[in-house]
Amino acid sequence: MDISLTLPLCECVSPVFTASFHQMMYASGVATAKWVLVVDDDEDNRDSVVETLQDAGYTATAAPEGTVALRMMGESTPALVVSDLRMPGMDGRELLKRTRQLFGAAAPPFVFLTGLAPEFADVGATFVSKPCDFDQLLGVVRRHCRDDAEAEASVHR
Repeated sequence: MDISLTLPLCECVSPVFTASFHQMMYASGVATAKWVLVVDDDEDNRDSVVETLQDAGYTATAAPEGTVALRMMGESTPALVVSDLRMPGMDGRELLKRTRQLFGAAAPPFVFLTGLAPEFADVGATFVSKPCDFDQLLGVVRRHCRDDAEAEASVHR
């Protein structure tokens, strides 16, 4: 007896996530040089950051909260995680902590988008203030998502 079950995607996952997630899947556990995972509970913020990154040539996908982000990172490792710091449920600090537990030294770097800042600098991440200055964000993302050839060239300059 064959039983098949089709489950719908969780309604909490943004259309940006569902449309582009499968396009960026590579070898499991291998960081992709231009894949940026955006985690934010505010759909408008999340989608505007994803759109800005995609327009700049990055493969950006969205997760509405930490547990979805962790599931996505279990499939493939992003080059960078851009996350809101304050979210219901799992906040950005907890997401960073769990990501480091999952990946150890190979954990992707984090950039936090937040209206808070200096008092949270102890988490070992970069901060970009809200409201988001997209030029500043793109500069930070470029520094973190250079491919191996760019990184090698910058070491020898």
